[in-house]
Amino acid sequence: MFQGVYKFANHCICLESIYEQVQLLCADYRTSEPAEATLSIVPEDIEFEREAARLEHEKEGLPPADFTPEYLETTAVYRKMANLMLQWDVLLFHGSAVAVDGKCYLFAAKSGTGKSTHTRLWRKTFGERAFMVNDDKPLLHITEKGVQLFGTPWDGKHHLSRNTSCPLQALCFLERGETNRIQKAVPNQMIKRLLTQSFIPKDFQLRLKALALLDILCKQVPFYELHCNMDPEAAVVAYRGMAPQKIEDLLRFDGMLIHGIKGVSMRPLLHQDRDMAIIVPATEAHLHDVVLFKRDNGQYVLHRVTRVVSGECVSYEITGDNCVYPERVEPRQLLGVMTHFVRKGVKHSVSDPWYKCYVRIWSFTPRIRTLFNFLFRVANKVWK
Repeated sequence: MFQGVYKFANHCICLESIYEQVQLLCADYRTSEPAEATLSIVPEDIEFEREAARLEHEKEGLPPADFTPEYLETTAVYRKMANLMLQWDVLLFHGSAVAVDGKCYLFAAKSGTGKSTHTRLWRKTFGERAFMVNDDKPLLHITEKGVQLFGTPWDGKHHLSRNTSCPLQALCFLERGETNRIQKAVPNQMIKRLLTQSFIPKDFQLRLKALALLDILCKQVPFYELHCNMDPEAAVVAYRGMAPQKIEDLLRFDGMLIHGIKGVSMRPLLHQDRDMAIIVPATEAHLHDVVLFKRDNGQYVLHRVTRVVSGECVSYEITGDNCVYPERVEPRQLLGVMTHFVRKGVKHSVSDPWYKCYVRIWSFTPRIRTLFNFLFRVANKVWK
């Protein structure tokens, strides 16, 4: 008998197995914390899994399977654990889960549809921003405050998983299609698919518990239907349909961003609630460019380059037209450069002669503006 304590979905379970393969499979989840429950496997559990596999292959029209006792024990452990987890509001779900920017997207489909292939497109499209949480059997902690998805060592034939958790942003049912399109789905219409992808126990009380969790899941997480091919565009279509839209993604996927002006830092050129800036992606800037950059605190800012600092690593001093003090910005923070702006429905280019004249005059007035702002602050203090 082999034994170890492992932490799944924030709960510690002691696993007692006949074979060592279970312990090796769960090695990344081992913990020194005390166990909340113990799961023990007996030979009858393995025989149950063998018969269940035979019936499943017979139902699917597949040739008989010849699984080893060691492998069947791993499925027996997970079946028992899935039953146990329900008491902690944790449900086993069959799907492929990928995270982007800390939010998890769960894809469900019939076997062979291409869940793993689709999530691989996500990882290719988003690079370091994306990682697999689990490619086969994640755990969902379902509450009235939201749903947290957890990785498990039961992660499919490609063994893509991570011992981590992320909030579930959306659940998507995937189907093959010639073109890529996504639409929001009504959970009540998805209930049959949802049931086939969820672990529903045979025990009556546990079954009621699982159904109650699915009801909460339908209220907490938006559902989508995705018809897709295997082109990289499929990942973009799916992401844009389900994810909160970020400025970086709009620039990347559309090649342009049209955004209303907020704040007063770019007066007198750009006014809030009146003007819009047209921005294109850029990784470098030139003197007097109006650039969009992202501060390390996550704030997006549209200001002008007032100095290019040369050296081993180029950086920029950037100042709002209505500001006095510059801030240093690294190239990695640049997102785009303004090419046009729209005022009262009229589009103006940064190549227009009058705009270039404005820039030339404004670039020679920093000291005047500094003095003006100083006198303005002094006057405010006096008047108070």
